[in-house]
Parts: sequence; structure tokens; C-alpha cells
Amino acid sequence: MFIPPYIAVRIVAFLMSIGVFWVMHTDKKETKRILSKGTSLLTTFFVVFIGAKLITTFPMVLEYPIAVLSYPSGTLEFYIGVGAMLIHAFRLSVTKDELYGMVVLLSGAFFFYYIISIVVMDDRPLAELVLWFIIYIGSFLWKRYWPVFLEVGMLVAGLLSLNGPVLDVMGVPVDAGFYIVAAAGIFIIDRRVYKWKRT
Repeated sequence: MFIPPYIAVRIVAFLMSIGVFWVMHTDKKETKRILSKGTSLLTTFFVVFIGAKLITTFPMVLEYPIAVLSYPSGTLEFYIGVGAMLIHAFRLSVTKDELYGMVVLLSGAFFFYYIISIVVMDDRPLAELVLWFIIYIGSFLWKRYWPVFLEVGMLVAGLLSLNGPVLDVMGVPVDAGFYIVAAAGIFIIDRRVYKWKRT
């Protein structure tokens, strides 16, 4: 079975991020719990994302199914998938430590995706690479301040996207406002709603 290049790159990036996460964390029980919930959230996102894409591109899907599903597009479908994932995260009662682990996993996957894209696909997503590198390494090294790295990273991505090409998310185009809303959402969740105790 032929796997389109961008899908293969995404899969490899997630596997690399999981591998690093597994090696770096000594508490394997907690690691398994984070991976279990993270997999559940990602599955929700992908099922809803692909389902929305099938509906919104229905005529094209009949003629070019693999091309439609693998092509890095689908801004509206991406937003729908993110919304479904957030609802599922609320239902799963994700704790702050679990959320931290998922942020490390995702930022790592994004970082590895852009590295592989540069090396294998000859893309040049340098701004995205630097952004996710800072979030990934900052969250790893300074666990106490990971929300700050994520908030500032999203805010900077939004501001950069206002005055130039909009930074994509793993090849999926988004609007500059997405990053601003994400930064505001992380700020509210971290400081206003749950009032988590910093660990």
C-alpha cells in the first residue's frame, strides 16, 4: 500500500517524539498514562479531521481519495478537529501534568516533522522549526514554566503571521488568528479556570 510522503513524515515525527519522551521519563506508569490519553486525543482529532474533510471535499474524494486525504490542506477541518479534541480532553479530565506531557509530545512531533521536511522533502519551514524547537526544548528543560513557553510561542507565531506568510501547523495552513486565540486560551486555562498549582 502506498503511503503519501507527508503522511509518512507525520507518522515518523510522532514516533520519534514518543521515543524521546519514553527514554527521558523515568516514571513509566505516568508515561503510559500520558501516552494513553494523548493517543485518545490524537485519534479523536484525526477521525474528526478526516471525517470533516470527507464531507467538505466529497466530490473530489470519489476521484482522488488518497490525494485529498494526504494533501496538507483543510483549515476548516483542522479547526473542527481541534475543537473535538478539546471537548474530549475536558471529558477525560486531563490534569496539568498530563497536559504538560502532551505538550512535550506534540511540540516534539512538530519539531521533528519540520526537521524531516527540510532534510527529506526539501521544504524550508525555518520559522516553524525555530518556533517548535524553542517550545519543545523550553518545556523539557523548564517544566515549571512550560505554559509560558507555549503562550509566548503562540503569540509570537500569531504576530509573525500578521506581517508575513502564516506559519502552518504540520503542513496544514491556518489563520494568524488561530495562534492568538491559542495563546489566549492557554493563558485562561492556566491562570483563570483551573488554577493549577505549579509543579
